[in-house]
Amino acid sequence: SAVKSRINRWSGHEQVPICDAKSPLMIEINHQRIQKLTEMIDGYMDEYNHQRYQYSLAGLTPAEFYIYSTTGIYPLDNYFGVTSRELMSVSKLVEARLNKAREKAAKAREAARKKREERALLTSVPGIIARDQRILRREKRKWEESKEIAERQMEKLDKVYEGTKRAIRFYEGCPPEIKESLRNPNNWNQYPELGYVNEIGDLY
Repeated sequence: SAVKSRINRWSGHEQVPICDAKSPLMIEINHQRIQKLTEMIDGYMDEYNHQRYQYSLAGLTPAEFYIYSTTGIYPLDNYFGVTSRELMSVSKLVEARLNKAREKAAKAREAARKKREERALLTSVPGIIARDQRILRREKRKWEESKEIAERQMEKLDKVYEGTKRAIRFYEGCPPEIKESLRNPNNWNQYPELGYVNEIGDLY
């Protein structure tokens, strides 16, 4: 039996007919797609093997390197200025390429080092001092903020400490029965003179 010939594209909308996946038209479309995909793959393989020169393959394409590795005949006139008649084994060619790569990398590192030194020399003395001043101002602001916080905390502690002095004077002047009742901390809230306990709780 045929696959569904109609589907609901959107709920409540008109149904749209589609082709059977096994129909001659769909088979032809899939066949054309496979042909195009095959052509793309073949084209890529041909370009990679015959047009892409690679340093790791002695400056040859993969196809040329295969010929060179199997016959010993270098297919180009020269390699980095060395004529094909003077070329040695593949391993020596690869070693020569690696040496040139190392020399190039060393030159690049040396050039980068010189640039860093030049930038350091070009930096003006006033510029260095100005940078250090910015750093010091930033650190100073941080400590000033810490100082403000510390000063506020000191004011709070001084206030609570004065409250403890008033509490002592109050207790010393209390009659014996109040002193006895104050042995129970729950009774302290009855006397404003002992109110410092409500502010000192955060320190415990």
